[in-house]
Amino acid sequence: MRPVRYIYATSGADAGRFFGGMPRMRRVLVTILVLACFGLARPARAQWVEDPAYVLRVHVTDRDRQIPVLAGMDLDLAGLDVKASTADFVGSEKTFQRLRDAGFEPEIVWTPPASAIDALSDYLDPTEVSTKLDAYQAAYPALAKKMALGTTVGGRTVWAMKISDNVNAEEDEPAVFFVGQHHAREVMTAEITTDIIDYIRRWCSERAAS
Repeated sequence: MRPVRYIYATSGADAGRFFGGMPRMRRVLVTILVLACFGLARPARAQWVEDPAYVLRVHVTDRDRQIPVLAGMDLDLAGLDVKASTADFVGSEKTFQRLRDAGFEPEIVWTPPASAIDALSDYLDPTEVSTKLDAYQAAYPALAKKMALGTTVGGRTVWAMKISDNVNAEEDEPAVFFVGQHHAREVMTAEITTDIIDYIRRWCSERAAS
């Protein structure tokens, strides 16, 4: 199975239109074979306990003046409504105050309930993902290969797993790539790609035995 060179994921077309070509507020680089995960379950839980995260909405009334200001604040962009000219950001009370100090009037449109903290613990965190990939590689050394393909802007390792009947060779043959966890709060995607690994390695093992 031929390894992938790179996949580059950035914010969507709406963000590009909204920000009018200004620097993106968050960039996420994802390079992946079968799985790349830097799951946010445990880190997000710790963040919420220590510094509650809210969804803060900003109404943009003067794009030419305000968008460059927002783009330069390096905020965590959660979503855009181009028609309503609003931008939602994830942040703490400090982020709220920063927006106020910059001349905006942010409103809190979502506050994390206590149940959300517990719910995140059901998903794989980065350490658990890495350990699981180690286990796959140890159990199927001729089939599965764990690879570190870089780091995120937050300093987390981007893990990938190559699965092939000749895993240590680079062959010129068709390949299929599954991407997981390339958006920040989509913690379930790491679970899906892990399930895909399980399915593929079982299929390969059964095929080899038949």
